[in-house]
Amino acid sequence: MSTEELLDELARTSADEDEIHLLPLWDSYLMAHRDRSRYLDDERRPHVVDRMGNVTSIVLRAGLVVGVWDLDGRMLLYAPFEPLPRRALEAAAKRLAPLHEIESIEEVADPPPLAAGGQNAFLAPLRSRGAKRKGR
Repeated sequence: MSTEELLDELARTSADEDEIHLLPLWDSYLMAHRDRSRYLDDERRPHVVDRMGNVTSIVLRAGLVVGVWDLDGRMLLYAPFEPLPRRALEAAAKRLAPLHEIESIEEVADPPPLAAGGQNAFLAPLRSRGAKRKGR
């Protein structure tokens, strides 16, 4: 089965609309295709893909990119492109437990595009790049 056929089949399967996945930078879900319009809106592309084609860590919901995420120590930072259910984010963070000891989750408002952070900004899309933590 080709990749395109597999993606089409996955698109037809029903999934929990609230289930969220945290995919790491350079994940093949986004890196494998030049045309990402099926799961990434053009207006959000500057926050997800840098000028060299590097993809940052993304929040995925129902197969669509709905935000970006980053780690700051034991804190999961996320910048949603739409409202996201907190319990689904917590569940996604819990699935990262074998790799990271996440103790808290914090939303970041209005992160700048990756190009504003210079070379390798995709490695840390929300830390130390002028993004405003919500409520601060």
